[in-house]
Amino acid sequence: MKGWMQTIIVHNRKPLLLVDEMGLGPALIFEVLMLGMIVAPLLHCGLGLCLVAQLALGAPLFDGRGWSVLYTGFLVLGYGSTLAATILGLARVQSLGLMLPQLLLPLYWLLISLATICALTDLLRRPFYWFKSPHEPVAGQGR
Repeated sequence: MKGWMQTIIVHNRKPLLLVDEMGLGPALIFEVLMLGMIVAPLLHCGLGLCLVAQLALGAPLFDGRGWSVLYTGFLVLGYGSTLAATILGLARVQSLGLMLPQLLLPLYWLLISLATICALTDLLRRPFYWFKSPHEPVAGQGR
């Protein structure tokens, strides 16, 4: 996630050059896709926390006004569209037996949210540090 954040920062140092080199349409698509990959996990976490806070406060989940409509709508739309796309994709490849593991996607998204928060924190604290995960050589292969 930190790499995606750094990529969008670098490409937006000179946004007019980006548009000049890519063209307006592709540059806008690039911006939407890159920002979407970064902002979506943060929104998922934030909207989920709002939902949990609302439950903890004993407020109705959907009171039909204000922010609750917005974040409940986004969560339902996000989960619903993903579930629909997943079912459609699994049906097309005749693998509906894989549907049960797909129900763990919300947990996976929360983990991505955590990774995004960690990456953003690391970018703000150590912008030039790059964590390299340790890898052991595979038996029989040299370095």
